[in-house]
Amino acid sequence: MAKSRKKTAAPEPPPPPQVGDKVYPPRSEMVYEISKVHYGGEEVDLHVPGTNLERFRVRTDSVTFVERKPPARTSNPFTHPEPVFDVEEILERIAAVQEENLKRAPASWLSTVRW
Repeated sequence: MAKSRKKTAAPEPPPPPQVGDKVYPPRSEMVYEISKVHYGGEEVDLHVPGTNLERFRVRTDSVTFVERKPPARTSNPFTHPEPVFDVEEILERIAAVQEENLKRAPASWLSTVRW
């Protein structure tokens, strides 16, 4: 009788690098910050905050992460609905304000306005 093998779960891949993550590049003791993540996430551009020192296209598998930013929140349209505007009410309010302003305007000003 053959024994069935248990499938081991694949280890969860590390989160992709994000702009703002702090890292140690190879052969460096200075902490850099990611300024750009290139397409695919395999290379990043680094800079030292407060200086002009930059490194371009550093492979992500060669850097050591010091501090990672939390992943960006994605908005769920069902939990935070966008405000709904009543367009008709807004247009009525604009017309009322225009009418009030025309009533307050001096007659000499109204004669120079071309409609």
